[in-house]
Amino acid sequence: MRLRTVLRQTSSAQPCDMCSPHYPGDEIRVTARWPWTQRLEIGALGLGLAGLLFVARWLQPAAEGFGTHQQLGLPPCTMVVVFGKRCPTCGITTAWAYWTRGKVREALSSSVSGTLLAVLAMVMAPWLIISAYRGQWAWWAPKPGTVTLAFVVLWIGLLCEWLVRLWCN
Repeated sequence: MRLRTVLRQTSSAQPCDMCSPHYPGDEIRVTARWPWTQRLEIGALGLGLAGLLFVARWLQPAAEGFGTHQQLGLPPCTMVVVFGKRCPTCGITTAWAYWTRGKVREALSSSVSGTLLAVLAMVMAPWLIISAYRGQWAWWAPKPGTVTLAFVVLWIGLLCEWLVRLWCN
């Protein structure tokens, strides 16, 4: 395992520096390459997202704005069949199919949150694959708080979009 150490001198010692195991005034950051198991996991995640985008490109978007998933052998949405209303995830596969064809307006009309997820997948797939190849995060390292915030914002967006569908349709 290769280690790279970066030292930076600071002008004055901070109170917390006195408790650290290194000399006051020195900031030490050690970065190491990931073990091969972690590289495989990150790489598989990136390849999985890329695979989903390729499948979405292969599918023909449904003209109704939802139902594209049925081309994969999946049943129609139970909520649409039983209640006549679209579920929170209705239109996401269709949005991805439109997005991969460059039809942004149609993708957004199928599912705004689905389109945002497709954009996120298109950005994250190469980033994860390159990071796995390098053995460390490429360009920036995700922080747990940032990932949690993105997850919460996407879910809130998905639920808000569904509420709009329920009251406006």
